[in-house]
Formats: sequence, C-alpha cells, structure tokens
Amino acid sequence: MKPIRFLLAAEHDLSAAATFYEDRAPGLGNKFIASVERITHNIHFQPHQYPSYQNHVQRAIIHGFPYSILFIHAPKEIAIVAIMHDKRRPLYWINRR
Repeated sequence: MKPIRFLLAAEHDLSAAATFYEDRAPGLGNKFIASVERITHNIHFQPHQYPSYQNHVQRAIIHGFPYSILFIHAPKEIAIVAIMHDKRRPLYWINRR
C-alpha cells in the first residue's frame, strides 16, 4: 500500500471546513473530520474505486457534507490535493501538485 500525503493546502481546507462546522454546532467539526478520515482510509485501501474528476485527479464524495476529497494516485504515494466544497469555486485547487 502506498502512503497518503496531504498537501499543505488540503490540510488548510480541512481545518477551515472543520472550524466552520464546529462554529455552527459543537461536535459537528469533529464529525466532519471523522468522515474525512473514514474516506481517506477507504482511499488508502481501494484508490481505484473512485472516479476520475479532472486532470488525473480522482474524487471521493464525503457523504453527509457538501465536500469531496480530491486526490492523485501516483506511483509512490496517494496525494490529497484538496478537501473541496462541492458548490463553491470548483477549480480553485487546479494548480496544486
């Protein structure tokens, strides 16, 4: 299995979204993080099950939240490129690598 690496920008995406949800309802930020961790675990073990999204980037939908995990399945690692809100600025992450 390949290691998973979060790009720094993706870590910022995750932190900002978790903070947003935690400010809305106590515990909701932690629930969001747990959902991301669950999907990341699935990506680690079955990266090929997720469809291509754009430019060799694959997309895993985070159920229960309007977010997706965008990742690149490279030869030596799986790189998490973005934790993307599905309704806002859809290509803001495009220059991340």
